[in-house]
Amino acid sequence: MISVICVSNNLEVLNKMLKPSLEKQSETYELIVLDNRQNEYSSAAKALNAGAIKAIGEMLVFAHQDIS
Repeated sequence: MISVICVSNNLEVLNKMLKPSLEKQSETYELIVLDNRQNEYSSAAKALNAGAIKAIGEMLVFAHQDIS
């Protein structure tokens, strides 16, 4: 399984771009979204590391919310 980790500050973009793209994939994955709209994380690195700790996949993929 692949763990896809994404820091998001715009759920509309996430739902329009990244999520539909992942749904087309044939590989099993989990999506870990770190909602940073309230600036909970002081840096992207801290947020991504928090996501990595939660991940259970054999491979970690760090992705932006606006890719497809």
